[in-house]
Amino acid sequence: MMRSGFAGHSCAAASDVADTKIQATKICNRKIALTPLSVELRYAPLPLIGALAVHYWFVVYDDAGGCHRWEVWQTKDAGGVSQGHVHCNLKAPQAGVGGGPSRRAAVWEGEAARRIAEVLADPGRYPQGHRYRYWPGPNSNSYVAWVLRRAGIEYALGWRGIGRKWQA
Repeated sequence: MMRSGFAGHSCAAASDVADTKIQATKICNRKIALTPLSVELRYAPLPLIGALAVHYWFVVYDDAGGCHRWEVWQTKDAGGVSQGHVHCNLKAPQAGVGGGPSRRAAVWEGEAARRIAEVLADPGRYPQGHRYRYWPGPNSNSYVAWVLRRAGIEYALGWRGIGRKWQA
């Protein structure tokens, strides 16, 4: 089943969408994330140092047929809808970050997906939302680890997830 909602395109084709900012404000400001069908955890290698470091993010597939990418980016208010470094739909859901294609690390459904989505739906609660450091953190991987802890999900990010152990 193709899910739409990302810039008017299916989530499967969203990585081919050039303008990822279309309708992002309308998409991310709604409470769509509270009843997800599933939440994916994705990662992609970083440019130049991909053998040593990856960037993790979440993609929420909601019951309205939309999908929305949530992550921390090194630049504040870089695009999509953002609150400091926390962004929704800055990039297409499956798009890499310049070091190679993305991969799916995990998928949650049901109650676990709902708990993750509830945390993501309130980006202002992330205590490091206006702070970013590549190493040792806080960074994108610190954010993902924080979301999982807040949602009560036990999942260990891979060793290349630099910043995963940063405690917010």
